[in-house]
Amino acid sequence: PSLSNNFNGNYGPYSLAAYDGAPSSGPDFHSVSKDTVLQSTMIRTLTDSMEISQFYGSDSVVYNYNINVSTSAAITGGSSSGLVLTSALVNFRFEYCTCPLAVLPIGLKNFAVTKSGSSGANLHWEAEPGTDHYYYEIEVSRDGRRFTKAGSMSKLADVANASYNFPYTMKATDYGRYYFRVKQVWYDGYFRYSDVRSIDHVNPFATYISVYPNPSSGQVGVKFIAAKAGKYLVQVSNGGGQVVISKEVLVTATDYKQLDVLQKGIYYVKVTELETKDTYINQLIVK
Repeated sequence: PSLSNNFNGNYGPYSLAAYDGAPSSGPDFHSVSKDTVLQSTMIRTLTDSMEISQFYGSDSVVYNYNINVSTSAAITGGSSSGLVLTSALVNFRFEYCTCPLAVLPIGLKNFAVTKSGSSGANLHWEAEPGTDHYYYEIEVSRDGRRFTKAGSMSKLADVANASYNFPYTMKATDYGRYYFRVKQVWYDGYFRYSDVRSIDHVNPFATYISVYPNPSSGQVGVKFIAAKAGKYLVQVSNGGGQVVISKEVLVTATDYKQLDVLQKGIYYVKVTELETKDTYINQLIVK
């Protein structure tokens, strides 16, 4: 069986000058650097036993490709001629796997993640009934792609409709979205993953402190709504990390503190409550 793909690309237009007598250089010559044109993964699922039998044992793979190139020129007066030279470097990887007609092990169900307190998450799932031997690995990620092991749990023996809970504590100041999944591992080496669930770890400061307006035309301030009264340190840094504004402000419960006028750019505003050292950081865009 064959797989096929194609790519069409247009390059230019390029402005060229008259021929200077030096081939393959100068103002009358243009070269396009190395360009990756496919870089794709193609998958084909085979179910016909006659086709599948072609993959048993060992064999070779034939990779055929064609390059068709044409140019056009628009000139005023005189004549022109064009020559296109191409070269290709082909890299590909071929792999296949089989799935035998057998009953796969059963898994887990009803996986959910809920918030617990200000910085905790509780993972809950249920096991489908069965007598298989396995254990669970809990994995966490900050980007939804790269996961690391956060812990493990053994199977509850001789428990029908077993229910599992795993507590996870997020770093106090590492705010943002956390992704979780459960890896169910059988003792024969087989494993499977649950669906991915996520939860947001929100900075409590963000509920009553904000930078306003944002984006801004240059005039900007910090808005406090039902905040703790007291002294705060407001620092503004530019994209290079240089602190351009640093001032202490005395804040009532609801207040607005005007900052200096800022030039166009991207800034980071850091507000620190001086008694508790709680910190709020937000990006500011000045247009």
